Amino acid sequence: MARWRSPDGRTRQLLFSRGTGGLLEYWDFTSGHDLRTTGTALVTPVPHCRHTARLSVLPDGAGAETVVSLATWDASPNPVWGADEDVHLAVHDVARGLLLDRPCRPVGERRELADLRAVRCADRMLVFVAVDGSVVRVLDAMTRRWATLWEPELVDVLPVDVAGGAGLLVVGTERSRIFAWQDVRAHFAKSGERPAPIRQAWWRSRLARRAGAQPSPVRAFTIPLGHPARHAALLPDGAAYAVAGHTELAVVGVHDGRLIQRIDLPARCLALGAGPDGELIVGTRNGVILFDRLVDRTSRISGLTS
Repeated sequence: MARWRSPDGRTRQLLFSRGTGGLLEYWDFTSGHDLRTTGTALVTPVPHCRHTARLSVLPDGAGAETVVSLATWDASPNPVWGADEDVHLAVHDVARGLLLDRPCRPVGERRELADLRAVRCADRMLVFVAVDGSVVRVLDAMTRRWATLWEPELVDVLPVDVAGGAGLLVVGTERSRIFAWQDVRAHFAKSGERPAPIRQAWWRSRLARRAGAQPSPVRAFTIPLGHPARHAALLPDGAAYAVAGHTELAVVGVHDGRLIQRIDLPARCLALGAGPDGELIVGTRNGVILFDRLVDRTSRISGLTS
């Protein structure tokens, strides 16, 4: 769901969906419009038709939101089976077209690329590429430079406030960590269009003992779930986020890791999102579940009801 800026300057609530065949559609939920059973198709360019591509909703800084598609593709001029791939990261705005297309790993590196994420932090877009279940590479779309976070099993990245400034909540399968943007910013490469090679585990542990060798989290918390987390969503107030794994869902404080609410789901969670008023939308194989958010006078979450 995105607050879409119309040509007349007004915003509309649009629901975007892309199927396994690559067809991108949207539904208009603006008051006064008839809701159709089928969406309006939009053109999705290659390589964003692939099932590994991901849609992300980002604020545009002017009260509306944009929808971008993230995808990786083999940019080798003469692809040959068994040869080293030159893998690029492509970011496409569904309304304006291509935003960037950059190499996302060193030439010759064969490590498997995993999940893609994008957030808006400190008035810029950051794109995250999980690599081989060991690290996450971060691309600053403004400077076109790369940084690296040692984070296994990335679930999601959420923009948060840290001591009055911008920060990032990096959610993994078992823990969440908060980084201050200024610290992450200081660790971007000064030059080069490609990210740095990934060092072996023994060398990374040696680097970790050196002060300033990598961004240090401001806080770190264990995720209060009995199963590995697979989905996360930030609530609109920015003070809490929802996280889900298997048939468990929890609402957790961003800055203290406190368990605010725990819910047992009737089916495995396959998707998780937050509505503009704090609703939680849970996608399962058996259908969609909507939880209303109840807020007390202190603006803290007091409960969730379905």
